[in-house]
Amino acid sequence: AVHFSEEEDDPALDAVRAETPPDVRIDGWTANRRILFLEMLEEHGSILAAARAVGMSRRAVYRLLPRAPAFAAAFEAAMSRVTATLA
Repeated sequence: AVHFSEEEDDPALDAVRAETPPDVRIDGWTANRRILFLEMLEEHGSILAAARAVGMSRRAVYRLLPRAPAFAAAFEAAMSRVTATLA
């Protein structure tokens, strides 16, 4: 599994961090929570399991996708890697 950390130089994750305000978000999707979700998605291969691992719902993930283009791109990339692993 790929693990994302703040030290890692990954343009996709830098974009996720950049589009997320540093303050506490009303919807709960902080930059750290988004990145941890992406890690859990790759580790578990399940949107539901990854969402639960970060204290969010699957519905919250799908609500975030259209509002956060960098997160959506990283989400799609993670899903592609998960699908490739399962194939």
